[in-house]
Amino acid sequence: MNEKIQNLLMELVKECQRGEVALVLATVDPERMEPSSVLLAGSLPEQAIAFNELFEKFKEEALAHDCNCPHCKQIKEALIGAESSSTKQNNEEKLDILLKDFLRGEL
Repeated sequence: MNEKIQNLLMELVKECQRGEVALVLATVDPERMEPSSVLLAGSLPEQAIAFNELFEKFKEEALAHDCNCPHCKQIKEALIGAESSSTKQNNEEKLDILLKDFLRGEL
């Protein structure tokens, strides 16, 4: 990453901190396919909200992406797997609650 971009990113982080704005940002070196920087600003709960929104938007865009190359296909499958895993966990929690209610005679 060139120096101008690095300086602009650091300026953005400082401005977000001054303005009390949460920031979750990562950049990737396209030649090495590695993160070149990860920048955070704001409180942990604010960062969590920003990260969740970023992840949901990424997931939506990735699943709608037309490319079916091996890399894109693997990403889509991982996102679908993560989605079904959380759905499975939610269903198990609901089942536990229903069983407890049933055993207490509340159903």
